[in-house]
Amino acid sequence: MAVAQKIVSKAENRFVALGGVTPSAEALRYAALTGKDARLVEVMLGESKTVLRARPGLIIVEDQRGLVLANAGIDASNV
Repeated sequence: MAVAQKIVSKAENRFVALGGVTPSAEALRYAALTGKDARLVEVMLGESKTVLRARPGLIIVEDQRGLVLANAGIDASNV
């Protein structure tokens, strides 16, 4: 059986309003490097143990569970 992550996120009510997020200095640094919104990067950092790689358009992290994910598994497609 396969379950799409988006379904799980909706069921767990895991939504973040970016308007209420204040980016840290680290988030601002990664945002400048990747071209991503610093508030979104702050949310990614909050879900991560460590950033493994960052380049324009992409951040690869190890998340809190130990999984290696692009953009910390954060999906901003519905914002």
